[in-house]
Amino acid sequence: MILFLEITLLIVAVVLFIPCTFLLVECLAAVLPANKKQSEVKSEQVFDPLKVSILVPAHNESSGIRMTLETLLSQVSEPKNIVVIADNCNDDTAAIAREYGVTVIERENSQHRGKGYALDYGLQFLETNPPEIVVTVDADCIVAPQ
Repeated sequence: MILFLEITLLIVAVVLFIPCTFLLVECLAAVLPANKKQSEVKSEQVFDPLKVSILVPAHNESSGIRMTLETLLSQVSEPKNIVVIADNCNDDTAAIAREYGVTVIERENSQHRGKGYALDYGLQFLETNPPEIVVTVDADCIVAPQ
């Protein structure tokens, strides 16, 4: 019985030794300095900003879109990267958004209404010059600062 227990513990120890050794090797490799070619990359190449577009679907959001755009504009480099999709609006949502210098596209389709259709319309608009990242923000949201 003791021999069986010792053999079982030995097998368990060997099985656990392999992943532990692999993890140790990975940790040691992470501590070693990177090769020179990789470390000689210029800083402007490392910090090249990604092209980001923010889609804001809006349906009759004239009462809340100002605050949303103000909080978004404080966090983007160019207002044109914010795309407001005025979806079947019968208020001045589009006009208010234009006051902020953002891109505004208006969509009129009484059969296909709603956020999904508005987002699809916005994505089709972005296809001509696609960004690397697309963020969606509701028109009545307040975006916290970075």
